[in-house]
Amino acid sequence: AKSCLHPANCLRKRERRRSECYLGVDLPAGYPSVLPALSVSSPSLSRSVCSQIRANLLESADSLLGREPMVMDLVMCLKENVAKQVEMQLPSISLTTKPETDLHTTWRTCLLRLDHMHARKRYVKTIMTWCQELGITGRLLFQGKLILIILEGRLCDIQQYLRKHRTESVDVDSAGRSCKERMLSVLVEFEESYPHSARFSSFQVEELSNFSSLLNLVSRADLPELFNQAILHLVKAKPP
Repeated sequence: AKSCLHPANCLRKRERRRSECYLGVDLPAGYPSVLPALSVSSPSLSRSVCSQIRANLLESADSLLGREPMVMDLVMCLKENVAKQVEMQLPSISLTTKPETDLHTTWRTCLLRLDHMHARKRYVKTIMTWCQELGITGRLLFQGKLILIILEGRLCDIQQYLRKHRTESVDVDSAGRSCKERMLSVLVEFEESYPHSARFSSFQVEELSNFSSLLNLVSRADLPELFNQAILHLVKAKPP
């Protein structure tokens, strides 16, 4: 049997602290036809929470039994569970403190990042539907493993989009069960006076071959330098 330890880190954005969680995996001789022994520990999550996460992982492992090696699926499931627990522990805050009139007279453009898509066709269709319903334009961009979303529209519509993306089921977990997005990151956002001339005439999906194509798209759309800086940071942070 082989043992390995996989850490999962989740940044508590409002508290600027990391929640660390460790998954211990003991691989028996018959793996992957035999369930691995799992252990979950964390210096920042309670023992009962770790026990619940372990139970969820065992349930996922059981559904994957007999298929391809499942360790990476379990690591992804661990990240999803930790992110969910961190979000549950954070105090709820209002999405905005702006007066109601400002929500309809302010134009917002933002850059979002997704960690992954398990059910890509379903996920893309959901995003397209939301943007069409809310009158939001922009791009859903795929470049290798990088997934970015550029949104532009009225502040009230962008906030409604973000609310949907964080609270409605959009993907499936490693066990194939419907799940909500727990790893959506807002990289850049800025506001302008409304009405504003849209940089994109519609919301579309684009596959980009390299980072240069991504930077060229941002340049052609006349997006602020902040967008270039955020994308360049992703390039530098990308592992070799």
